[in-house]
Amino acid sequence: VIGVEMLFHHLANDHALVAEKITRLLIPSYFPLQVPTEEACAKCLELIKRSPCSGEKFCEYAFSQGLCSESLLELVRFFCASALSSEATDSGDRECLIIAASKICISLSGDPSLKKAIHKVFLGRKFKDFLKAAVTPRARTSVLNIATLFSPPDVVEALKYCVSLVMEVADVSENSERQDEVRVAHQLIFSCGLFDEMFGALVDQLQQLVPENLFNSDLNTTKSYATHTKGKKVKLSRKVPFNWNSVKVRPPSKSHQIAEVPVLASSAAWQIKDLLASKHTRVAILVSPLLDLACSVLKIISQVAIERYLHSKLLEISCVEAYMALTLHMALEDKNTTGTHKHNKNEDCDSDSTLTSLGE
Repeated sequence: VIGVEMLFHHLANDHALVAEKITRLLIPSYFPLQVPTEEACAKCLELIKRSPCSGEKFCEYAFSQGLCSESLLELVRFFCASALSSEATDSGDRECLIIAASKICISLSGDPSLKKAIHKVFLGRKFKDFLKAAVTPRARTSVLNIATLFSPPDVVEALKYCVSLVMEVADVSENSERQDEVRVAHQLIFSCGLFDEMFGALVDQLQQLVPENLFNSDLNTTKSYATHTKGKKVKLSRKVPFNWNSVKVRPPSKSHQIAEVPVLASSAAWQIKDLLASKHTRVAILVSPLLDLACSVLKIISQVAIERYLHSKLLEISCVEAYMALTLHMALEDKNTTGTHKHNKNEDCDSDSTLTSLGE
């Protein structure tokens, strides 16, 4: 016989297959189907309050373990209402409810027929209020996940927050929760067809941090890769009407010293490096008309970072890593494009030879 606390522990921390089986075992107790839906939702809320991590896992696997979509949609509505209720005064409780609702939405996202139903859950100002109620990075990440998957009516509000986050975040390179939040913001911005605006803003932010004399001397030395990407397009799922510049963000200080450049640029550089790690956003960067500019700026900032390290033994590694990652992918893209060109040329030669031999 295993105690319920031990079950909660394994549900929260064990392998997914184990967690799924425990979820199936707990469904009769924490979402009983023989009682009214509201009472079943209250039972699930008890689980979340008793063991938040276990409750999150329960919500994540409930759909795959037999709970019907209608019941889970009611549970999402219940969690949303509870999170926005005046009775939910504790930010920790709100976080748990928001994360649990997000887990359910993600589990239902594989069924296209349910997207419209989830969209209806957030009609009116509900999504905007839901985003406002998310005061921790994990909670905001969960809300942005919902926005990315289902494009709720107030998705513009989420985009405004994402723009501010991307442009003003300062502690991202050392904060894993913040990193998750920024990554989801990137996904939402990309899915809304606004990647070019985001990448341009990040490059512009970096450029403003570089002294003009250093930048101008380096720009002419950068090899152009634009010809290799000519004609390539990035497929976007939708284009949301949104003015990037309508969001007021704090510009970088113009009074910075050269030695401070790597520190101030660390966040933007980390974001570019992280965008290069994902296939879709990497392709978008490599076909961007700002590619050469980004490379030049990161090169200068990396040089400043290394010079600073020689004097102070302090190295802001994000800028150097971003520059290395960018130049590596540019070189690979150059090689692949050149290789494809040569391959096609050889094929043409082979075809000509074949035609000649046939003619003979």
